[in-house]
Amino acid sequence: MRNQLWKKLIWLLKRAIVFYLAVVLLSMTVIDYKKIRLQDHINKLNAIKPASFRFLIEFARQPERFNAQGLLPYLYFYQTMTDYFPGLAEAHGMLGFGLYYLGKYPKAAADFKKAIELQPDFFWFYYDLGVIYFKQGNYEQAIASLQSALKTDPQKALDFIKNSSVVYKSILLEDKSWALQTKERLGDGYRRAYKLLLLSYDHLNNFRGAVDLNDYNKVKEFIGQGINESAPLNEKEIYPQIF
Repeated sequence: MRNQLWKKLIWLLKRAIVFYLAVVLLSMTVIDYKKIRLQDHINKLNAIKPASFRFLIEFARQPERFNAQGLLPYLYFYQTMTDYFPGLAEAHGMLGFGLYYLGKYPKAAADFKKAIELQPDFFWFYYDLGVIYFKQGNYEQAIASLQSALKTDPQKALDFIKNSSVVYKSILLEDKSWALQTKERLGDGYRRAYKLLLLSYDHLNNFRGAVDLNDYNKVKEFIGQGINESAPLNEKEIYPQIF
């Protein structure tokens, strides 16, 4: 009787060992597959990565001077990046930027909303979404986005740009002047957001009564002057920006 119990225990132990080894091997296979898949995605992105980001940068500076069709290689790159790595907020933002200039406003807005979902404290995503709403005549939605933009922390925006090793780094490395002007552009962006907010209220015949500058103290401190102390916003100045 004791021998039979002992043999059964040994048999059960062997089965447990076999099962454990099978689980370990399966886990290793899954891990190896994930590594292989990740490397495959990286290789494909490297293969389609634009040789230069010069056109994209110059387009962002003066979009009225260039044909938006030149953005297509960048859109393909960022679309593929969002397909492979859907958690990259800045990739969604870059995709939204390009889609806007191709006249695909709903798709651009969807990508900016996704970017905001992933990175809810980044000024440019809210601002660009606000621009889209404004251009479409959706002033109430524009106001909501622009108010959110003005309530973001400027330093967090600068930190996010600086720490974006995957998406923004290629642009920053290619154009040193663009990199050096990041803070200046952000300050200008806050000023434009405020003016665009006022314009949105005007379109609703609100006459700016709902705008309280005290809500935006962080921004006022960041730009170093009253947020409304500059020339009125020209309609040609209302366009999305990469960062």
